[in-house]
Amino acid sequence: MNTRGLMELIVLNIGYDLGILSPQIFSIMVIMALTTTFMAGPSLNFIEKYKKKAMISFEKHENLSLKILISFAIPKMGSTLLKLASSLTGPNDHSKGKKRDGFTLDSTH
Repeated sequence: MNTRGLMELIVLNIGYDLGILSPQIFSIMVIMALTTTFMAGPSLNFIEKYKKKAMISFEKHENLSLKILISFAIPKMGSTLLKLASSLTGPNDHSKGKKRDGFTLDSTH
């Protein structure tokens, strides 16, 4: 059992001992805590396998073009979001007008 599940059970026991939770709610919450805790490991393994398959299929399509659209309301946040998106897509030479490999970066205000 992971620490999140153990902490949830401790909090539920304290709530039950203080009389905040009825026996029915306590039972339901304990079952939910145990179920989600035991599902976490297999679920993460499944997601990891799916992620690897997605990365392999992405690598097969080298000429695939991806677009990143950033929308912001406050102009100050725009520069921060553009820097973040720029760091995620890798190096680029803006002065020569080169496009990032497979990425197009657009922003709206």
